[in-house]
Amino acid sequence: MDDESLKSIEVQMLINVDILKSSEFNIRPMIIQLAKLFNCKVNINDKELGLEADARSFWQLVDWEFTHDKNYVIKAQGDDADVAIEAFREAFESRTSEQMYSVYHRYRNILGVDRMGNKPSEKIIEKSEKVRVLFDTEGVHMRPSMVIVTAASQFDSDIAIKIAHTESYIDIKSIMMLSFLSLTYGTEIQLLACGPDADIAVDTLKELFQSQKLWG
Repeated sequence: MDDESLKSIEVQMLINVDILKSSEFNIRPMIIQLAKLFNCKVNINDKELGLEADARSFWQLVDWEFTHDKNYVIKAQGDDADVAIEAFREAFESRTSEQMYSVYHRYRNILGVDRMGNKPSEKIIEKSEKVRVLFDTEGVHMRPSMVIVTAASQFDSDIAIKIAHTESYIDIKSIMMLSFLSLTYGTEIQLLACGPDADIAVDTLKELFQSQKLWG
């Protein structure tokens, strides 16, 4: 994003720290849904950590921790970049989750459709849960991996998995990546889903990982 049409602004994350840490509110899906309202490309830059991510991309934001009182640079490039910059400024400067939701819905109503010409979804869901692996197998090899990937692939949501207390998530819909995880009986994992059916996706996969046998 180095074109002369690039717009940028530095904004401070003002939402209450307790809300950011609350399990009742997830800022990541709100950012993704807001970015998807616009035709332009929107990036978020964390200067302190030297990170930059596409605001529409769950996978680029999955390991981010947004922090109260921290400054972020919002960059937008495209025909509606000015509007996107203003929307993100208002969202990041919101002090409550209600204010942030209000920003999203106001721009949603103003714009009417998302960048694909569809009515933007009002469903903004992210669900995360720790699960202990209980299936009876020596690690997740090809056959059980196929069962897990098939189950995950039926959902529209992005779904990530990591071994608890490690740093990076991987795509649970990728059989290659899943096969490399050292999951055995008793391993504690973290499931994270973001999308319209995140709730049922996590519940379904939790049940699968806690099955005594992964296949019948």
